[in-house]
Amino acid sequence: MSQTLAPGGNAALPTEKVTVKCMHIGPDADLSALLLTAAGKVRTDEDFVFYGQPKSADGSVVYLDKKKTGDVCEHGITIDLAAIPSGIEKVAITLTIDPETPKTFASVTSLALAINNAAGAAVVAMEPKGDKENAFIICELYKRNGAWKVRNFSQGFTNGLAGIATAFGVDVGDSAPAATPAAAPPPPPPPAPPPVKVNLDKPKPTGKVNLTKGKSIKIEKTPEIIATGEWSNTWTKTLDYDLYAHIAYKDGRQEVIRYDRLSNKDGSVRHHGDLKSGGSGTIERVSVRMTDDIAAVGFSFYSAIENGQGSFSHAKARVSIDNGAGSTVVIQVEQMSVDPRRYTLYFGTCINRDGDAVEIVAHEDYSQRDSERQAVLYKDGTHKMDAGPENRQK
Repeated sequence: MSQTLAPGGNAALPTEKVTVKCMHIGPDADLSALLLTAAGKVRTDEDFVFYGQPKSADGSVVYLDKKKTGDVCEHGITIDLAAIPSGIEKVAITLTIDPETPKTFASVTSLALAINNAAGAAVVAMEPKGDKENAFIICELYKRNGAWKVRNFSQGFTNGLAGIATAFGVDVGDSAPAATPAAAPPPPPPPAPPPVKVNLDKPKPTGKVNLTKGKSIKIEKTPEIIATGEWSNTWTKTLDYDLYAHIAYKDGRQEVIRYDRLSNKDGSVRHHGDLKSGGSGTIERVSVRMTDDIAAVGFSFYSAIENGQGSFSHAKARVSIDNGAGSTVVIQVEQMSVDPRRYTLYFGTCINRDGDAVEIVAHEDYSQRDSERQAVLYKDGTHKMDAGPENRQK
């Protein structure tokens, strides 16, 4: 049975992998963790784990994607206490509201936090309450005499996530001034050496953006993202290209959605149908719902040998990705291959790393000459050309 901690109370924790679970109703908020030295500072910006940096450098602390069911928002962070690096004495758990909203914790209801052991059972619970703050250090996991404990810290601040991060030594550039405590803060720790700046900005509508090879951009993760593959047959032949969606799941599974397999099992990735006849402005579409089990989705064009030789340059092949919320990313193919014996063009990858954004990376990679093997996408967002099974002829 879990122990409920009042503000200032503490309890012992098992030295194993624990999960911090936080639930609330009200304005959007973000859970984060800071790995702190005895001086109360991060060593580097990699000790700051949040939606934009979902894992510490050593992997001991991992941010979990937010989930929303009805009005209830659920957050999570896993902490492997046995793997916390030497020199780290505390892990601060914070919950923050974007100051631009401009909501505060006075609008938050049913706020509760629990720490579960490796078996999933709650060990400790607490119910923080706020008022005019937009940032909370809810609790601290700290080391005492070689063992780990947790304290209900319940300290409110203003200036949001950027303010708290700055107070603990993270360089967030011009994101915000340091946090202002809503009550008496702990004694200020000594200054840390200047770290590399961390970007706290959440993705905003981008309009239409052309993305070239090697570049990336984050767009808002909406309920459905549409990828459109397009080609214009302006050459002497009418070509038949096929848009492929390569899915990498977080458990390591891989799947390809295309003309002869139009959907994965739960329908989260769905091909809208094959177009066999070309023409000016011919398109194929794939819709994607970035569910929690998907790590990444990549897109490629393929044209079988039997369709007749042409080149991606002649067809002016292109792919655009639209989130339906004001962001359209066109993967701009600058070095369009004119080789008529290259049959696959891998455009780019949508990486599902946090609860608010999808990162789009442009690649423009071509298969080897005369290869009809598929590209393979991995769960870390990388891919390899010609590493998959051979395409079946249409």
